[in-house]
Amino acid sequence: MSAFTSAECYRAGGEPPIITAQDLAVFVERILTMDILQWDFMGVHLKFGQAIDQDDRTTNEMEEISEYTALMVDYDWDVDEMRIPHGEALVLLRNPPKFRTIERKRRHVLDFGPKTVTETCDPHIYRACLDFGSMKE
Repeated sequence: MSAFTSAECYRAGGEPPIITAQDLAVFVERILTMDILQWDFMGVHLKFGQAIDQDDRTTNEMEEISEYTALMVDYDWDVDEMRIPHGEALVLLRNPPKFRTIERKRRHVLDFGPKTVTETCDPHIYRACLDFGSMKE
């Protein structure tokens, strides 16, 4: 296993700020301007919502399968993009989706309702994970 550097940014205390995808686009532009990244692509994971203090649930939740086995549960990101070029990531952040389509869970075998449901995305970011990849030497 190789060594790597990781930086996590979070906010502690006080009133939570209101963050938009545009704010994240400015942040990403500033990172890219520093020319410190080795990769030309990144991951963008966004969850839309009103405030960043809605819960303390982790995005890396584990489900216990047995006494000695656990399975990582996928977090329900509204935007879940892996390995997209920096330019595409900026376009996505500058023009975030207004809606998302999700598969509806059927409650009963005789449930003949629609298979998918369209949800409106809030303009504010509730939670985000931006993966910039490796840094240059």
